[in-house]
Amino acid sequence: MTLTSPSKAFNLQGLTYAIGIIPDKVKWDKLEKIRVSMDFDFATNIFSIVATEAAYRHGKEWLTDLNGYLQGNLDFMESYLKANIPQIKLIRSGGGYIVWLDFSAFNLSSEALRNVILEKAKIGMTWGETFGPEGEGFERINFACPRDILRKGLESLKMAFS
Repeated sequence: MTLTSPSKAFNLQGLTYAIGIIPDKVKWDKLEKIRVSMDFDFATNIFSIVATEAAYRHGKEWLTDLNGYLQGNLDFMESYLKANIPQIKLIRSGGGYIVWLDFSAFNLSSEALRNVILEKAKIGMTWGETFGPEGEGFERINFACPRDILRKGLESLKMAFS
């Protein structure tokens, strides 16, 4: 199986399920505080449970292909930013499919930065200041999407910040 986009094989967007094992009560309480403050809901449905079981039993090849696709998206995004909008710095995370973008070179207030991203680029991100004052000037972007969608979003950013 070779993925052309992460969502071609399954309707992942319709599934609401996650598994986390956190034996340390202090860390669990910290996560729970963040979850509540960000209004994350841990609701699930029967389809999510069945899909999770199927993924554990039969999803190794798909997961391997997905990880390769996502790595390609991350590499593409980093190269695009360096070549086209070098003021925006990508901060690679240790895992996952959401990365931080550092917009601090533009020296914009949080409100002005949101305005450029929403009104001019017409894309959505997770606002850095949601994570505290240290997040100002930074935004989070999800790169788990078809590469052509990622390219269009990056092109919109380029136009908005040029």
